[in-house]
Amino acid sequence: MKAGFTIVTLFGILLAAQLGAGQPAILRDDVNVVPPGEWRYDVFVLKDQLPATVDCTFVVGSPGRARVELMTRDNLQSMLHGGEYETIARSESGRLVQELGLPGEYALVVRNEDKLREARVALRLSLDFSGRAPVKARYLSPERKLAVVLISFFGFLGIITLSTRKLLTAMKQP
Repeated sequence: MKAGFTIVTLFGILLAAQLGAGQPAILRDDVNVVPPGEWRYDVFVLKDQLPATVDCTFVVGSPGRARVELMTRDNLQSMLHGGEYETIARSESGRLVQELGLPGEYALVVRNEDKLREARVALRLSLDFSGRAPVKARYLSPERKLAVVLISFFGFLGIITLSTRKLLTAMKQP
């Protein structure tokens, strides 16, 4: 009886560990106060745990405007010294999701766009190493949209024509 209980317990522990392994690593979950026209940043390092998906959600307390930028550490250093820099991704809408496939040092910068007031930014930054990138919405090109509309229209017109013919022939018969 005890051996069966031990095996079930061991199986439960292994199952819980396996389910917990797919959980994202939360790097930050707090409120930043960013002075007018300034920025705050977090640096993180990716080595062997690739690919990783950076998921950052943020809410700016009103009144305020802020944006979030993801960049390499080298670009962060260039930005801090007033030079030209490039971003991997940026967002002003409240969410930034980006898959990273190369090892290196990365930085997430929260920039206050308002030059007169401080911004209170509630920020949640996490890394997901499960390899499951979030599903991105895809839309049809304008040409395909037109084709779908035309095919639907002519299909509907054909069905109406056939139905009308059948009804008219049924009405003519005594």
